[in-house]
Amino acid sequence: MTQTSTERGIDVPLLKRLVNRLKSPRRMTNLLLLPRLQLGMSMAILAITATFLICIAAMFYIGLEPLSEAIMQSTDADDEMRALVLDQLWHAAAQCGFLIFIYALFLLALTLAITHRMIGPTIAFKRHVDCLLEEDYTSRVRLRTSDAFQDLASRLNELAIKLGEEKK
Repeated sequence: MTQTSTERGIDVPLLKRLVNRLKSPRRMTNLLLLPRLQLGMSMAILAITATFLICIAAMFYIGLEPLSEAIMQSTDADDEMRALVLDQLWHAAAQCGFLIFIYALFLLALTLAITHRMIGPTIAFKRHVDCLLEEDYTSRVRLRTSDAFQDLASRLNELAIKLGEEKK
C-alpha cells in the first residue's frame, strides 16, 4: 500500500505555492525598492558593526597575548608548545570570524526586510496618487493587514471613491 503525500505529512498545494513564490521574478525585483537607500543603510550598519567588532578583537588580542606569554614563561614551555597555544588562539579567532560573517549576513537580510517594510507603503501611495492624477479613480491602495499605514491607505481609497463619484 502506497502512502499519499498528505498521509506522509506533505501539503502538496502549499509546497507548490512556496516554489512558485521563489520562482516569481516580481518578488526578486521588488526586494530592493530603493536600492541606494536600502543598500546604503545596510552598508552603514555593517560598517558600524565591523568597527565595533574590530575594537573588540583588538581588546581580546591585547589582553590575551600577554596572558599567553606569561603562562608560557611561567611553565617553561618550549617553542612547540607556544606554537600550539598560538595556533589554538588563531583557530578560535577564525571561528569567531565565521560567526561574525554569518551575523553580518543576518544583519544585511534584516536591514533589507525592515527597510522594505518601511518603503513599501510609500511606493504603493505614489502609484495610487499617480493613478488619481491620471483620473483613474478605480485604483486602490492595498497594503499588508499588519501595516502601520493601513489607516492612511483606507483614507486614500475613500478619497478615490469620492473623486470618482464627483467626476460622474
